[in-house]
Amino acid sequence: MKIQNRTRTHTQLQGVTAFNHHAPMRPTIYATATGRYVTPGWVRNAGVNQVQGLDELYYSPIYVARECTFDQVMIDVRVAAAGAVARLGLYSAQFEDNGRLTPNALTSDWGTVSVASTGLKTIVIDETLAEGFHFLASSSDGTPQYRGTSLTNAASGPVTGSGGDASDVMNKVILSVTVADGAAALPDPATVADNGHTINLLSIVLRTQA
Repeated sequence: MKIQNRTRTHTQLQGVTAFNHHAPMRPTIYATATGRYVTPGWVRNAGVNQVQGLDELYYSPIYVARECTFDQVMIDVRVAAAGAVARLGLYSAQFEDNGRLTPNALTSDWGTVSVASTGLKTIVIDETLAEGFHFLASSSDGTPQYRGTSLTNAASGPVTGSGGDASDVMNKVILSVTVADGAAALPDPATVADNGHTINLLSIVLRTQA
C-alpha cells in the first residue's frame, strides 16, 4: 500500500493566519453586510463604561475571519477628558515561543480624535485586513471613559484570557504598557506589554466598507 504525503504551503499576507493556528470557534462573518460597525472576532451582547488610563497604550486582539476592507474606526466617549485626545491604530500579531499572542509591527497609525467632549468619535481609514490575528491599539493623554464590551456579556471572542475562577475567565485579554505621552505617535514595533486587563477595555470598533 502506497502512502501519499500531502503538504500545503501558504504565504502569509499579514498577521497570524488560521493556516498556522486554529481559528476562533465562532468567527465574525460579515456576509454581504456593509457599513456595519464590528470588532472582528468578538460577539458582544452588552456594554459597559471603562476609563482609559492616562498615557497607557492598550493592545486589543482581534481575528479577521476573511479578508475585509474597513473605512472607519470609532470610539464612543461617554465621559470626556478636558483638552485630551485619543490615538488609534493597528498592529500585526505574532505568537511567541510560549504560545502567547502579542502585538508586533505597526500596521497603521490612524491619528487622533478629540475626547474633550462626549459622543461618537470617528476617523476615516482605508484598511484592508488579511485573514488572521491583529491588534487594535489606543492611547490617550487624558482619562476619558469609553463604552466597551462587558466582561460578563462577551458571548464569544477570538482569544482566551486567564483568571482565577469562571467569572474571571475572560480576564487579561487586553494588553497594555505605559508610554511617555498618550497623544504621541504609536511606537514601531510595539512596545512590549507589561500588564493585562479585562475585556471591558475593548472599546474600538471598525466599519465595514460601505
